[in-house]
Amino acid sequence: MLGIALFYPVADHHTQTWQWVLALIIGVSASILGWQSQHKPLINFSRLKIGNTWKRRWLKNSPNDLQNGTHFIVFLSKDCPYCKRWVPFLNMMNTQKDLPQVMGIMSLTPEELETFTDEQMVRFPLVSMDKLLFGYMADAYPTAVLIEGGVITQKWVGELPEPYLDRIKQMYEKVLFKKTEPVSL
Repeated sequence: MLGIALFYPVADHHTQTWQWVLALIIGVSASILGWQSQHKPLINFSRLKIGNTWKRRWLKNSPNDLQNGTHFIVFLSKDCPYCKRWVPFLNMMNTQKDLPQVMGIMSLTPEELETFTDEQMVRFPLVSMDKLLFGYMADAYPTAVLIEGGVITQKWVGELPEPYLDRIKQMYEKVLFKKTEPVSL
């Protein structure tokens, strides 16, 4: 707009210096904020921010008390192929006593939840959340958070947590090597 005003001036209109300076400051500020927002959101309204407290009202039918202990909560979608690939990993993770308890959250009816559990052979607790709240909680699927003592301490979106993945790989290797070792008499 400044360029148009510069090249096509209105006759007998005098722009004050403060107006030019204000327009320049706004332009530079908008450019800086736009550049910064490419790396992370300027204002994050997500309820799953690290450091936020997990609210009991978010998940009223939880089989676990998320305010105590360590919990690995995963937001899954029935149409997400990555979510379905995570299920075996989560099943194995749930069997390990030294890893956090796993719980999956989906926005499905009880019948759809049972069908998903059977089809994907889910062996960890899977609960349903209100669709509107579910949409506010996670922007992409799968989204996982680690809750320690009722506080969200870590968050992963679309990626398996490396420390837990390494632990599960070690367990698989132990099981595989035990099966392939020859039996000596």
